[in-house]
Amino acid sequence: MFKILISDDNEMIRKIIKNAIDTLTIEKEVFISENLEDEIKIINQDRPDLVITDISKGSGHLMSGFDVIKKYNNKSDFPIFIIVSGYNMQYELKSNNINNVWACLQKPFKTESLITEIINIYKHLDL
Repeated sequence: MFKILISDDNEMIRKIIKNAIDTLTIEKEVFISENLEDEIKIINQDRPDLVITDISKGSGHLMSGFDVIKKYNNKSDFPIFIIVSGYNMQYELKSNNINNVWACLQKPFKTESLITEIINIYKHLDL
């Protein structure tokens, strides 16, 4: 079973991503999070294979989505990330030696691009 976590503070983005994932004909379980605390809790408890996350989830958080990604970097038993963000994250990823991010999709993104990346990850994980 392919476990996917969608984490974004924007309900419309969460729905767009969920609807896109629902079109996949693979066996999957989808988790939803709207804040960093729930994202970390779900990662630790449910161990998703893939986390689709935004970097900025509003104010009032001690950590950013980027901090969460760094927390699980270089840990082979933790998830692969796809970043969906209004910002181009390529420089930050390279300068911080982040290797657990499969793709960065800049908002607004095409759902077809997201689906392609998800399918490629599914094939890569050989689930």
